[in-house]
Amino acid sequence: MQEMASPSRCPGRKDLALTSQHISFAGLSSVEDMLIVEQPLLRVPLDEMRTQLKTQQRLWERDYLYCSNVLQAKLARADQENALDTLKESAQMMVTRLQQLRHKLSELGSKAESLLKDTQLRYEYLHALQDMQMESQAFEDWCTIRLQRMVVDYMLRRGAFSSAEKLAAAHNITQLVDFPVFAQIRKVELSLVPDEHSTESPSCATALAWCSENKITLRKSKSTLEFELRLQEFIELVRDRHPSVLKQAALYARKHLSPYLQETPDLEQKSEVSDQTHPRATHTNTQETCRKAWRALGLLASGPGSWQYQDFYDVARWKSLRESFRSIALQVYNLPASPLIHIALSAGLSSLKTHSCYSTKAKDFTPVVLNAISSQTSSMFLADSMEPDDPSRSDDRHPDCPICHTRGLGTLAREVPYSHQGNSRLICRITGKEMDDKNPPMCLPNGRVYSEEVRCYLLTTRRYIS
Repeated sequence: MQEMASPSRCPGRKDLALTSQHISFAGLSSVEDMLIVEQPLLRVPLDEMRTQLKTQQRLWERDYLYCSNVLQAKLARADQENALDTLKESAQMMVTRLQQLRHKLSELGSKAESLLKDTQLRYEYLHALQDMQMESQAFEDWCTIRLQRMVVDYMLRRGAFSSAEKLAAAHNITQLVDFPVFAQIRKVELSLVPDEHSTESPSCATALAWCSENKITLRKSKSTLEFELRLQEFIELVRDRHPSVLKQAALYARKHLSPYLQETPDLEQKSEVSDQTHPRATHTNTQETCRKAWRALGLLASGPGSWQYQDFYDVARWKSLRESFRSIALQVYNLPASPLIHIALSAGLSSLKTHSCYSTKAKDFTPVVLNAISSQTSSMFLADSMEPDDPSRSDDRHPDCPICHTRGLGTLAREVPYSHQGNSRLICRITGKEMDDKNPPMCLPNGRVYSEEVRCYLLTTRRYIS
């Protein structure tokens, strides 16, 4: 019998309806807490717009400075012979360059406008939560959309782009999911580790281009991804032991690996250095990076068969690079490392998980329907089912609790912490309902404790309790 529930007792069945609302917001007590989980929904497009604006500013300043310098230089030589002809040529070059600038700014402006529309739509989606009641149908619909977003996010992270696009289109949530970001990540991943049906060879070119586009962010995070990519390209060159290729590898190492041969201080301790004059001066070379760079130079003298460099020549390095890139790319785009549905499930499962969900002595039980008791003729029915050696007495699991089903969500819940219950709860063994002030616990003559509902029913139907 389940006389008294400890703080780890399973909650009553009224708390256990596992809907999209509970998956989305289990363990979150307020709208502010819910919005904390939704930060990436707005941060991704806002950061992308900020990057677009910086790119526009950089392009404008570069071309404006170029045209200004050229014009001043030509005007300073206006008195020289053939100055008019050279001025016309320079003017034509400046016009061509400014036209190219206008075309680039127009493309960036279109992208920024699209991002602004997506941001506005996402803001309205989140702002609607402020005026919703938790028990309303509108809130349930909002949670359903959120659940669909989580599923699409999970599918994108797993590479199921076609299915994710169809699901998003079916529920009209395409603008609420970061398809371009995941498409870019997927493109780089496939270049590092091509699909098993692809005929292309692994390449670092696409990943290095991505590093160049995001070099400022990578520099701030002190990432070593670019070094690992350069090292992999060097390894692929020395893998071919042809003398001409080895010479090419030596030149490659001199150009791309030599900046990593000396340890540098942290970024905060260094002065600002122009990318044009010292493109690698702001890299932070850790001791591990320097050690690996020096060790890699030995590959020029040792082929793939040498055991000393087996870790460098191992083809599994490509998969390691893919995982490293994914981790860093998610940080760059301000996306969580785990799928959104994992985060939501972790919070929801943890709020439902109790120690009684994993009772080793227990077997599944089913609460007795009160109408079924009247079909029994023996007055000893209850007493016979409550013998001290009855194994069901030690069962604290609840039939409606998803965590108690050890073959389902209970398996996933093993990895999350237990919920914190500040107060004990009493659960009636017969009905499976919580005993409170409206349905208080009552002690029967046999010493067992049940709810008032059970006692009243037995008194009015069986009348065998004195």
